[in-house]
Amino acid sequence: MDLNSGSTRQEIAANLRREREAQGISQEQLARRCGMNQSKVSRLERGIQKLDTDLLLILAAGLRRTVDVLLPKQMRTLPNQSKAASGPAEGPQLRPSQT
Repeated sequence: MDLNSGSTRQEIAANLRREREAQGISQEQLARRCGMNQSKVSRLERGIQKLDTDLLLILAAGLRRTVDVLLPKQMRTLPNQSKAASGPAEGPQLRPSQT
């Protein structure tokens, strides 16, 4: 998964900003939750900061959401996942925290 191709990084940046704003939190608040400084959050939201999977997981945790809300839509399903297999999973369903 190449998180740093131009369009992918820009989509993640837009998703990050949209999710942060939807929660009504500032870049500074998100930065504190993630253990980074506000300027790094700003660079991430502008798509100029390189990403890796660890950073993506940290951001999702700081937003108290699953990582898929940050990913571009085309990256949200597994390549070998068929439409028939995309029905509801058996067992408990995980939901994002509503804090």
